[in-house]
Amino acid sequence: MSFIDVLQTAQALALADKLQASEISVYEDYCRRYSQKFYTPLLEVMALDPAFVIKMVYADQLSDWDKEERIDDLRDLLGHLSDPDYDQKKEQAIRDEMRRIVEDEADRVRTGRSIHKSLEKKVIKSFEEATSENTKPEAEKLPSQGGLNFEAIRRLNNSENEG
Repeated sequence: MSFIDVLQTAQALALADKLQASEISVYEDYCRRYSQKFYTPLLEVMALDPAFVIKMVYADQLSDWDKEERIDDLRDLLGHLSDPDYDQKKEQAIRDEMRRIVEDEADRVRTGRSIHKSLEKKVIKSFEEATSENTKPEAEKLPSQGGLNFEAIRRLNNSENEG
């Protein structure tokens, strides 16, 4: 077998592992990550306890997690670990909530209710003001005082030019 044949075979096997991962290929991937992260020869890593290797790789991935910022991701991870059907249940809960929101909004529009009771008074008041015939737009008021003192600016420029 020539070197080119070995190279092409290795590429084909690596691609096959990437496209359809087996338990062995997944563990080899964890070993490579451990080896790169902790500067340990790959053959030594492959001799270590698989649970230890995987735990260390996960611990390294989670080390920069901000628990408060990623609380939803953490909750999803824990839910998935404790219940194999977690993803399906979560997806169903999201669909049910979206269906309820759509039904509530359709009911609100059909009955003519406002989005929030506090907005109802403001919207009605502003609508009445806008449609009232007694309301006339006020003329734009111009300032009666102020402005620039050009004489002071000229004196300043003259003193800079002389000095």
